[in-house]
Amino acid sequence: MTNKTLQSFLPRKGITIISGYTDADMLVYVAAYELDKDNSIEISFPKGHRFKDGQFVTLHLDNRSGVEEYDSDLRVYRTSYRGIVSNIKGNYIKVLPKEFMCYYSNDCVIKYVSPDFEYDLVNEINPLPESGIKHSELRWTGREYENKLGVLITRLKEYPHSSLMAFLSTECDDIFLITLKSLFKSSVIHRDNRCCFAIDHRSDFVFEKAYDWNYTILEADAYTVSDSNPVFEEIQSRFVDKNPWEASFFLSPEVEMFHLKPTKILMPDTI
Repeated sequence: MTNKTLQSFLPRKGITIISGYTDADMLVYVAAYELDKDNSIEISFPKGHRFKDGQFVTLHLDNRSGVEEYDSDLRVYRTSYRGIVSNIKGNYIKVLPKEFMCYYSNDCVIKYVSPDFEYDLVNEINPLPESGIKHSELRWTGREYENKLGVLITRLKEYPHSSLMAFLSTECDDIFLITLKSLFKSSVIHRDNRCCFAIDHRSDFVFEKAYDWNYTILEADAYTVSDSNPVFEEIQSRFVDKNPWEASFFLSPEVEMFHLKPTKILMPDTI
């Protein structure tokens, strides 16, 4: 694909969302990263971590700044990076690459696959339960218009899968997403509806805050919002209002809508 490294497309230092499994639970943290020339990544955690040597993890990386700039083609460099933990020293770990694809819009600009890496092929598509949320429970806030993008973290067998997505949120932290039925992220969430969602608050960043405070990470269960659901049109209309240049996508008959109902707040309060 190219001889360039991830440093050619992403900041050498920045903030990452890192996730992995411990027994049946998913671990998700906000951490600082530093890219090495060999595409390995050094991670530092502000409040500690629970990862172990040899553990598989997934990192979400992108080149967004604190000011949200989002267009219909998602013209930011972004990658879901899968790797293995090594060299743990207190709040610092090193992650060695196993697989990543860095995208700009729909174009893959750099790709790496370790010879021993095996993809999790999702062939089992299950119907999700229908969301029972009512119009009276859709208490919107102005905050959802400031934060245009979040990171959805879904469950593959060995590594979580991460996706950068537009979203809506309510005062009760209900999250709504719209995506194409044909995409991989949709098949993953249909196989296992347990997921996490990271809301980026850097659009109203202040330097007095620790960087991990600028995210909210929610553990959630996913439900479908079918086009016959009484709240579907209201939510769809709000997506169009938030990103009017994306109207043709949000109004497409090929999309599906998800409601992420939070079960736990993973950050900013605890590790």
